[in-house]
Amino acid sequence: MDQALYLYHSAVNADFALLTQPITTLNISHPESYALFQNSPVALIAQSLVDDGDAIPLNAFWSEDRKDIQTTTRSLDDLNAHGGEYVELLNAPLGWVFSNPMYSETDRLVPLSLVYSDSDKDSITSPFNAADVAALFNDDSVFRDTGSVIGWGKKGSCEMSNMATSETYPSAGGADCP
Repeated sequence: MDQALYLYHSAVNADFALLTQPITTLNISHPESYALFQNSPVALIAQSLVDDGDAIPLNAFWSEDRKDIQTTTRSLDDLNAHGGEYVELLNAPLGWVFSNPMYSETDRLVPLSLVYSDSDKDSITSPFNAADVAALFNDDSVFRDTGSVIGWGKKGSCEMSNMATSETYPSAGGADCP
């Protein structure tokens, strides 16, 4: 069974969050300030571990110091090696993403990219690359062109991410190729 991923934004915390559940149920600073950035799921991930060995856990962590939710395939120890004093947001992974984009011939996949903003001291995990996120803000300087694809999910139903894209070609910079 698939688990829907929703993209949230908090102007108060200057934070994006990619999660499977409403933020108001979580023990974080100003949970009420997070609003859905897209009303539809931006991607779907496996709710339980699949047997093909290609799935990696997608975790959610919170830093009170940074007022930041990190959605990542990294471990808590690896994330905290860079500071932030993150703690687990949930007692289990959000679900599992696929490290191999060719895991299924019948499902269209989207890359889940992790991109950074030095000015906002934030990162965003979403189906959008740095050029797409910068275009959402009409500001090329907000998010760095560098980033990485952390895994692949099935395409969601939101208008902006309801496509299969290649991480090689930024949408805002030219045509995508599935």
